[in-house]
Amino acid sequence: MLDVMSIQISQKVKRFLVSVHVICAMGWVGSVLAVLFLLSIRDGSALAQSYDISELCKKIDDQLIIPFAMLSLVSGLVLCSALNWGFVRHWWIVVKGLLTVSFIVFGTIALGPWLNKSAEIASATSGAKSLMALVNQQDRLYLQLSQLLSAGVLIQLLLLLIVVVISYVKPWGRTPWRHR
Repeated sequence: MLDVMSIQISQKVKRFLVSVHVICAMGWVGSVLAVLFLLSIRDGSALAQSYDISELCKKIDDQLIIPFAMLSLVSGLVLCSALNWGFVRHWWIVVKGLLTVSFIVFGTIALGPWLNKSAEIASATSGAKSLMALVNQQDRLYLQLSQLLSAGVLIQLLLLLIVVVISYVKPWGRTPWRHR
């Protein structure tokens, strides 16, 4: 069938694996919250401070969000293969897996590049010699990216919280592909 047979593991190992997965998910949610907070204070900041905040958001993305997202995905895959949940036995796992992969893809093709471009503009503009040099097309692009980032990060946070709820509530029952 489509399911991988689970292996026998002790309760201690199971609790450890679940703990690792929960810690990774908490780290991911916490990192996204930090970026959302920084983006919210950036909007009221002076342009120079706003640029510094953009660079900090990029560092959080590179050093926290990306690793926590990948570790969350990998630990979830390990849990599905090591426990009797399987990959496609329950709708909550299918939905949670699809959402997790879609977050990573959206982060890779949209949020990450927007953060990178924002930080790139911030870097290039921070050395401007005059105020006139600051008011240009790069700044308008930067402001547009700021709006996109704020909306995208907020949506990602809300969907991550939905995934957390799905993990605990485990709605929807079994799929038709379950191992019999």
